[in-house]
Amino acid sequence: MSAMSPGSRSHTELIVVRHGQSRGNVEGRFGGHGPTPLTPHGRLQAAAAGRRLAAELAPEVLISSDLPRALETARAIAEATGLELGTDPGLRERSVGDWDDQLFKEIAERYPDDWRRMTEREHGFSPPGAETIDAVFARVGATVDRLVEAHAGQRVAVVSHGIAIFHMFAHICGLGSPAGDLPVFALVDNASVSRFRCYPGGRWRIVSLNDVGHLAGVNDPTE
Repeated sequence: MSAMSPGSRSHTELIVVRHGQSRGNVEGRFGGHGPTPLTPHGRLQAAAAGRRLAAELAPEVLISSDLPRALETARAIAEATGLELGTDPGLRERSVGDWDDQLFKEIAERYPDDWRRMTEREHGFSPPGAETIDAVFARVGATVDRLVEAHAGQRVAVVSHGIAIFHMFAHICGLGSPAGDLPVFALVDNASVSRFRCYPGGRWRIVSLNDVGHLAGVNDPTE
């Protein structure tokens, strides 16, 4: 039996990769829309993710957030797979406004009440100039729907960010906006791979979530 041609499948698959470890992750900063790059370790993680996609998952489309840490990860995937890299700002992380790229500890010291409201997930609270949770959910959900429609029947690799990927998960599972005090939270690891399939009628299947098997030798050289 011959292989199916792109676009001929009964489902569309999203292969969702979180960016590799960033400098902001290591330093304890809010990533947001800031310019933090990957660390050397993050670049090794990105290369490992690229090898995994090229060897096993065979994506046909590659779309990334346009923020530096995601783009750097996506370029490693593009190099491994030979795919042309596209960008979509709808895949960006949540902006926390004035707190973007700021150290957690400095925000906690300078704005203790706001820090408490943020960490306790007080309903309706956002840092100055930040995107609201509802706005992020609407943006990310609309991007997922648009990509599925534009690439129906294909395998689409998407490179995004931790909180944005949680919003994807909430959208795909029909949970609604995380502003509504959801009873579940899922934060995937750096350079992890999660797979979701969308079938006709908008029915989704979660194939895998936070798969980091390809990172064993990178994250722990003793393994």
